[in-house]
Amino acid sequence: MTTSQPLRCSFNNCNNVVDTSSKSSLKCYLHRFRHKCRIPNCPNQVYARQLCVRHGGKKLCEQPGCLSNARSGPFCSKHGKAPTTLCSVQGCTRAAHLMRRCIRHGGGKQCIVDDCQANARARGVCWKHRFQPLPLLKHAFTDDDQLIEWLQEWIENDADMTELECGQI
Repeated sequence: MTTSQPLRCSFNNCNNVVDTSSKSSLKCYLHRFRHKCRIPNCPNQVYARQLCVRHGGKKLCEQPGCLSNARSGPFCSKHGKAPTTLCSVQGCTRAAHLMRRCIRHGGGKQCIVDDCQANARARGVCWKHRFQPLPLLKHAFTDDDQLIEWLQEWIENDADMTELECGQI
């Protein structure tokens, strides 16, 4: 008695067993409603106009001489980039962030954890401190009287009301 190997899906790089419950006998359950490229002997899945990406189912980049597929709009990822602002430090070719400088030249925000010199990634903390509870604010008050006292002192000594704009308070 011989046992035959189960049939495998006819799509490119698909090793799933053929779905015997469907009408198409050469497709697996995943590919049962998908079509193959109309080019003879091409095992790829259709992308558009009954063609796979390789055979023209996707538009090409409009840059002269480029044979890559268009990604966003009419250009490929290489030619479709928006111009990035470069770091203002002379000779630096990195992308600018804060104050028109790259992170290496002081353009990033520093981690809010005490004695940490790393750049903040999210929530004001660096990658190393991302799972730690956020530190208390520098001016954490235990009662309202301390807060009111601090605000009055700040208004009298530090706040230059001429610099405040509507919406900053």
